[in-house]
This record gives sequence, C-alpha cells and structure tokens, in this order.
Amino acid sequence: MVTLKSMSDEQLIQLFSEGNNRAFDTLLLRYKSFLYSHVYSITKDYDESNDILQEAYVRMINSLRQNFYIENGRFKYWALRIAHNIALDNARLNKNNDIKCSCSEEFM
Repeated sequence: MVTLKSMSDEQLIQLFSEGNNRAFDTLLLRYKSFLYSHVYSITKDYDESNDILQEAYVRMINSLRQNFYIENGRFKYWALRIAHNIALDNARLNKNNDIKCSCSEEFM
C-alpha cells in the first residue's frame, strides 16, 4: 500500500486536484519548516511569519485549484517563491507605514 508520505510532489498535487485535501496537507508538512525558516529569516517575527505562511498556503491552494501550477518537479521552490514574495510585500508595507507614522508624529 502506497502512503501519502511516500508519494512524489506531483502525485500529491494530482490527488489534491482530484479532491483529496489530505494530499495538500502532506505537501505542507513536507515543506513547512523549510518555508517557515526562510520567511522567518526575512521577518524576524514569529507571528508575522506564521501569518505570511497562512496567506501563502491560501494562494497555493487557489493556484492549484485553478490549474495555474505547471508540474515540473519544483513544487518546493514554487511554494518558496510565493511565501518569499508575500514576506517581501509585507516588509515593504511595514517600512512604508513606519515612514508615514514617523513623519506624521513630527508634525503633531
């Protein structure tokens, strides 16, 4: 009997596209620490890193359901790119908010 853990990323993605949500859970567990450590290296914040990963998971699910993912054996790096881009977007947003806050405080 083949278990989900022993399946390739492509096999799990195929199962997920056929409606098996546990297949995506297996993918997430497989790469959770890899993705988290990368996002944390950008944010240096536990809660923000978890929030970013949650948003990344939602984007991955939506992309997979809409068949935007092209199977090429690189799910790990595709997932990393999604999480990385969200982390950078959040960092830019936080930087801009800090600048706006510090400027507005000077004039009060």
